[in-house]
Amino acid sequence: MIPLESGAVLRSLVAPPPGKFRMTSDSRLDIGSTGRFLAGLNDWVAIESPTSDAAAVNRMVDKVQADYATLGARCERVPGRDGRGDHLIVRSPWGEAGRKGILCLAHLDTVHPIGMLARNPIRTEGRRAYGPGINDMK
Repeated sequence: MIPLESGAVLRSLVAPPPGKFRMTSDSRLDIGSTGRFLAGLNDWVAIESPTSDAAAVNRMVDKVQADYATLGARCERVPGRDGRGDHLIVRSPWGEAGRKGILCLAHLDTVHPIGMLARNPIRTEGRRAYGPGINDMK
């Protein structure tokens, strides 16, 4: 579950799911309305990615890589090992030259098995959104 707020503009090197968003001229991420934010978030939540299923995790990596590339980020993919999914290094084009950036470590897998969306579908109830992984990195 994630609480919903009205649309906003974030100043950050770390962005929510970028598929539906745009960068402003002063390097802010415009997430627009709550509906637009949820549409981007739901695109990510809809990709089931249990840790033990490398192909499923890599579908999530594909989506994240494509979404961040649309914002101008440089993405480097590192093959997974020991039957695990790939890693993704994303470097943002935002921020000021010569200044230190922000390191954000995240994961794209979930503890939920394939099929969890059928039992716990993506939905909003009042001011809350629900779905597998919605409040844990997705």
